[in-house]
Amino acid sequence: MKTYLNLVSDIIIIFIVNCYIYVFYPLFTLQYIRKLKRIPNFAAPSRLSELVQWRKLFDRNPLFPVFSDKLRSKEWVRERCPTLAVPETVWVGHRPEDIPQTLIAPGYVIKTNHSTSQNHFPHRETWDRDAINNCFNHWLEESLADEEGEWAYEPIERRVFVERLVPSNGSIIDMTFRGHNGNISFATIATGFKTPEERYSYYTPEGVRVEHNSGPNSLVVDFPLPPVFHEALAYAKTLSLGIDYVRVDFIWGGDRLYFSELTVYPGSGYGRNNAISDKIFESWLRAIPLSWFLKAQHLWPLSVYASAFSRLYSGTLGS
Repeated sequence: MKTYLNLVSDIIIIFIVNCYIYVFYPLFTLQYIRKLKRIPNFAAPSRLSELVQWRKLFDRNPLFPVFSDKLRSKEWVRERCPTLAVPETVWVGHRPEDIPQTLIAPGYVIKTNHSTSQNHFPHRETWDRDAINNCFNHWLEESLADEEGEWAYEPIERRVFVERLVPSNGSIIDMTFRGHNGNISFATIATGFKTPEERYSYYTPEGVRVEHNSGPNSLVVDFPLPPVFHEALAYAKTLSLGIDYVRVDFIWGGDRLYFSELTVYPGSGYGRNNAISDKIFESWLRAIPLSWFLKAQHLWPLSVYASAFSRLYSGTLGS
């Protein structure tokens, strides 16, 4: 009887928390509905897209702003994996107008440190100085905390920086690993990343390709596993220790493996739902007792919700 009453009580608590979010975060809720065409269960996630939104709403891990800062994350990775190469930062500033003209040239990439997909590759496209200044000043004003609810970007000191391109003997290969306290649920290998020629496929931690389709965005069937795949896997395991979920990204140009970035809100939680996302969700849920939210001490009424959340997932947490 006590167990049954606890279950009913927890369901009521989850209902109340969801209602609170719907009422006080209407734009956040409507954005999820608009993008995924379903009513979200933010308080008791049942899929990866909801769990990413849950992290945005509840998990205030102080490491997340470090991971989300493209400059600070480099230092964090250097401390933990000193043998892992990191792309060289050649200039850092607060204004694009101050970037030395000699660095706006092939061989370099210009980035902001506080967001995603805010890059200019001079070897791909030529912009005049006014275009660079206007674009980066606009980017510096944008905030994923406001647009997507990704709070970890808000505390970042916004800067522009120039990075030396990773040396390449041919095409650049990007590898991403979904890490959960030293375990990897899935990897992705991509070519032409973030370009119209992008091609990618998913792989198990053992390097076995999965979910191949004949669509235009998939790697060719006989695409070879990069020889540094297992080296990157080992680094990803190390960098994810103690963290319930972080995506660790690498770059390989045919010569040496390089760290790329750490991601805590992959795809902002709006990726497609499939067997891959289900597996990532299950792996994350097993490691979620390590999340800041479930480890921190909360005041009432948040403490009531944290307890209900733990009890509802007691069959999977830490299993």
